[in-house]
Amino acid sequence: MENSSAVSLAYEILNAAKTGGVQMRLTGGVAVWIRCPDLRNEILKDRTFKDVDFVAFLKDKERISEILKLKKFTPHPVLEADPYSSYSRFLRKKNNFWEDICDINYDCIAYNHKINIKKRLLIDEITIPLAELLLSKLQAVEIALQDISDLQALILEHNFANNIDGDKINISLITKLCGIDWGLEKTVKKNIESLLKLTLDSTSLEQSYKMIIKNKLSFLTSQLNNGPKSLFWRARSFIGEKIKWYHDVDPIDNINDN
Repeated sequence: MENSSAVSLAYEILNAAKTGGVQMRLTGGVAVWIRCPDLRNEILKDRTFKDVDFVAFLKDKERISEILKLKKFTPHPVLEADPYSSYSRFLRKKNNFWEDICDINYDCIAYNHKINIKKRLLIDEITIPLAELLLSKLQAVEIALQDISDLQALILEHNFANNIDGDKINISLITKLCGIDWGLEKTVKKNIESLLKLTLDSTSLEQSYKMIIKNKLSFLTSQLNNGPKSLFWRARSFIGEKIKWYHDVDPIDNINDN
């Protein structure tokens, strides 16, 4: 999906939801693209999108399905059959192919780790807050190259700040969530190391960009190391890697190959 098409699709769905009285917020690569306009022609110049991702309230799940069906979207049959699923996928045909794909998480960003966003969903107008957007990329056990460019863009364009959202990355929220969940923090730190190495080894990034990312990642790591830890975090740390610290993500196939 071309960038312009993905962004247009995202706003089409957001506007339809708003008209229908439902609150939704963008996440994923399209959200990064929208929040990092200064880097679209640099770090994100080769970024493409296969779908658009949202987070919404679970209480609005049925209403969202009704709204998207009116927009000619078809719900994924397996997910639609499970009324307790906290995840939905909707597809729409173009030229006889399922080209428009919309994925929705409810109340949480739930991939390899679960990040509850219900109380903070409406902080920003279009996307989820930057702290959760950053964490949604850092929580992936197998981080993809597209996530690397998204993370680089977020870190370059936005500064960390304590208990401030908006155009800042709320580092207090990140350290709080990681200080509760040992597994989340482990995955985040692992990805910080990978991100740093790939950034420093890059032949396309300007040296000044590399140093900015390095310094910000060093600051983030320091804050994670020195942040308060819950009793649950401390107990889980004793177990370590003897037990899997993340959830496996089952791939969801399209309705068919057409």
